[in-house]
Amino acid sequence: MVRERLVELGLATVLAVALSTELLGALHWLARPAVALVWTGIAAFWVWGLRRLRLQLERDWVVVGITGAVAGLWLVEGLTAIVSPPNSSDAMAYHMPRVVYWIQQRSVEFFATPYLNQIMLQPLHEYLLLHFQLLSGGDRFANCVAWLAMGGTMMAASLVAKALGATGRGQALAAFCMATLPNGVLQASGVKNEALLSFLLVSLVYFALIERKWAVAVACGLACFTKGTAYLFAGPLVLLLLPRAIPQAALLVLVVNGAFFMRNVDLSGSPLGFDSAQADGKYRWRNEYLSWQPLASNLMRHLSEQLGGRNEDWNQRVYRTTIWAHELIGLRANDAATTWPHTEYVAPRSANHETDANNRWHFGLLLVAAGYFAWRREKLPLLILGAMVIGVASFCFYLKWQPFMLRMWLPLFSLGMVMVGVMLSRQHLLLQAGLCVFLLDGSRLPLLKNWVRPLRGPENMFGLTREDLYYNDMRTWNVRKQYDEVMRQLRESSCREIAMDITYFQLEYPIQALLLKEHPETRFVHVNTQNPSKKYEKPSQPCALVCLACDQWLELDSAKIHQTR
Repeated sequence: MVRERLVELGLATVLAVALSTELLGALHWLARPAVALVWTGIAAFWVWGLRRLRLQLERDWVVVGITGAVAGLWLVEGLTAIVSPPNSSDAMAYHMPRVVYWIQQRSVEFFATPYLNQIMLQPLHEYLLLHFQLLSGGDRFANCVAWLAMGGTMMAASLVAKALGATGRGQALAAFCMATLPNGVLQASGVKNEALLSFLLVSLVYFALIERKWAVAVACGLACFTKGTAYLFAGPLVLLLLPRAIPQAALLVLVVNGAFFMRNVDLSGSPLGFDSAQADGKYRWRNEYLSWQPLASNLMRHLSEQLGGRNEDWNQRVYRTTIWAHELIGLRANDAATTWPHTEYVAPRSANHETDANNRWHFGLLLVAAGYFAWRREKLPLLILGAMVIGVASFCFYLKWQPFMLRMWLPLFSLGMVMVGVMLSRQHLLLQAGLCVFLLDGSRLPLLKNWVRPLRGPENMFGLTREDLYYNDMRTWNVRKQYDEVMRQLRESSCREIAMDITYFQLEYPIQALLLKEHPETRFVHVNTQNPSKKYEKPSQPCALVCLACDQWLELDSAKIHQTR
């Protein structure tokens, strides 16, 4: 089957990138020639893998229409991905900067940085960014990693539906429901790593259902190499769907993550790194204590955020109900022990930003599907839904609530939409058509009016320069003038070794991207590092200091490089 072979090849490609990057990095060979050789091998593997496959034409006009809508959505997302540079705040702070430093040192070894997310968080998504950057000579295709991953997730979702006994129409509906997730539409054109994790987790479920243990193990190992939440989501899926694959999954987690674990142990003493981005415990990800109270509070807040709409009265009612529910069981909705520092739980909303866009109508359909399969007592769907519930509970039990965590639910929603698609395939055609039109209309605003990568509106991407687009997600801080002044002075100088102090503000990538485009020989080094990564500092002779959010943003006197604010 074509779809199954494509998912297999996609999984093998990601595994090849993971292993080759670690190997080339260990040898300090991470450069375009070596990576081009790796991709020559990957291309040959794809040619071999696709031999003798025959694409069968679909005769069901309903399936053709649904597939066409899915393809149309995906292609428009691809246009957005190509036109826009990577420009979300996280991309500016650590997704893209870590790629810059890896390319400089031809290795993925840790480096000194005031922002430890750049080195200690799971790196697989950025390994793919690294390969694309080395091959293309820039970040033009950086957003395509998530875009390709979303395409793979759509195919994997249809395969899970098939494994659950769905007809061709049910398989198409599963892919359609997944493709119209508002948060997924927004993330498909950016550099967040939830899209890749979605592909790996949905693939894991498919291979578990057809009992391919080693494929399950590979997907599990790669998922844990992509994002820390995979430990909370993938574990229950393997345990409930194919417990016989647990030894293989544990082995692949160690094989794929082993070198990364060792680097983190050297840095922090733990294979998963520190539990806060600055290693000081101040911005700790986990709850301060683990019991039913954090679980209940975080569950209520996260679920209420999925209900946010464009009606402010409705949003306020949801908010007041959530506060009342907290008071009913003696909890505080903004308890510092369960809430990210300097944030506050507020009324939910409907946003067109990838970090906090909800999937409220899909969430409602998922609840209906859960009730439907419970009523019918269908074992496999209930096992998948049960594993998802355990994943949600683990997430809320362990991690503090943050206002920008809605994006992290994308992998579970992607899997949940399979259940919705299978349920819908058993309903009347008119109901299927009505819901498809409704969900397609709901994806229109995320697709066309993404707040940081808009295709339509007065500030659409086609009316802005690529340099302008780098700053689209930074308007809150009102720092564009400072960046422009820094870039002006750097362009006028002959300095090509830049010291970056990101102690107070971590969004360094716009400066790196713009300067490297004009002067590829430019190198960057972090200074004023006050955390344990300081031991990775190497001798350097920078001729300019850029201190983000300091009183003086740029200092062209190398004698003052190591002065603090």
